[in-house]
Amino acid sequence: MRAVANGRPLPARPGCNPYVDNPGGSGRQLLEMLEDGYRLSLKSGRLFRSVVHADVGKKMLDALEECDDIFHQVTGKRFFVCYGTLLGLVRDGGFIEHDDDVDVCFLAEAEGLEAAWQEFRQVVSALQAEGQRISVVNGAQFHWHRAGSVLDVFMAWTEGSELYMYNAGGRFPRHQIYPLHQREFEGRKVLVPNNPEALLELIYGPGWSVPDPMFQWRLTPTVSSKMQQLRAMRDTVTRDEIKRHWSLFYNRRRTTVPSSFAASVATELKETCQIVDIGCGNGRDSLFFARLGHSVLGLDIAAPVINQDASVAESEQVDNVSFEELDVSVPDSLAKVIRSTVDAGSLVIYARFFFHAITEEEETATLDVLSEHLPIGARCYFEFRTSRDEKTHKHFRDHYRRFINLDAFVTKALRKGTMDCIYTVEGQGMAKFDEEDPFVGRVHLRRQ
Repeated sequence: MRAVANGRPLPARPGCNPYVDNPGGSGRQLLEMLEDGYRLSLKSGRLFRSVVHADVGKKMLDALEECDDIFHQVTGKRFFVCYGTLLGLVRDGGFIEHDDDVDVCFLAEAEGLEAAWQEFRQVVSALQAEGQRISVVNGAQFHWHRAGSVLDVFMAWTEGSELYMYNAGGRFPRHQIYPLHQREFEGRKVLVPNNPEALLELIYGPGWSVPDPMFQWRLTPTVSSKMQQLRAMRDTVTRDEIKRHWSLFYNRRRTTVPSSFAASVATELKETCQIVDIGCGNGRDSLFFARLGHSVLGLDIAAPVINQDASVAESEQVDNVSFEELDVSVPDSLAKVIRSTVDAGSLVIYARFFFHAITEEEETATLDVLSEHLPIGARCYFEFRTSRDEKTHKHFRDHYRRFINLDAFVTKALRKGTMDCIYTVEGQGMAKFDEEDPFVGRVHLRRQ
């Protein structure tokens, strides 16, 4: 079935069964967006402005030039265009209409996937250390957020006489890549591989020169195995990288207004409580609870963030709040915090946008610690993104996120038989930020 708005079909290619994210909820607004050059993404199912539009393409190519210069200064390497950008250049002489970004690649010096992955991590860390906004997609791909655009950066690597990259690989001698050559593209100079046609055949197959609206990746068993390894590597981002990301993020954002979730929880706290705020970030909710008279401990993985929070509390003379560094992946760290609480009956565990920012294994371990170590009567208030939020617009696109099934989360929280679920709620309108209105779940648990 084709998606329609006010009786008019949305632009989509054959075989696409699109989901449409229309934040305004108005068919008229949707039509105006379509008339303004928006298209339906076949990757995400959301509306986007194609790079064929001069303003969008210009911003993308400006970002490419800036990023390439920074990348060369930091790593000594240069990008070459690949995937849809290279396909458009060679086959069509410009951007492909349904494309929404610029694709570039670099070739790892290291041989083999494991060594290349270590090089990839070093590149990501070096760029982040320079203050660049980088979000890792998998073990050989990251998004570079620059000047309002997103550059899709891929790493290729060699294993003997074979070359591999995202969803592609096979016999491909290194001289097919180097030396790189300059080509004219949309009025700019970009670098392309020594044999761009050969690389396009490796990526898209022998029919690459003929537009195929029904194109699907056809992975060999070897390439499929490499992709599985890359996905697993995405979840092994080091703790230092995670700390650096949040330190940089909260260094840019020092919001003082409490979240709507904190305001909601505050109405349920009838007596003075001890509140442990896990993943407190810039401390806005911790400080809010403290100003209401509660005794608060804010915990976060990033030491620079904790130090800033403590400085704010000191400067504002809020003396019933303290902040400590905590990594929930370290065994017994959270349990020690809980055991150190004095007035057990008034203990509250608060965690906003924490659980979807950690791995599933860390989520399970954290819930187990709470089930086993919380004193009877202690309460837990959690808010996190749910699985319904996976395809909605994200204001901050460089965060690591999981999307949690609310029912499965509650089942896991109750599985040891020591917790009782007081209520759950899921929906939009509870955590709006600018133009973003995520699906979130709220959970209230009590230790029996």
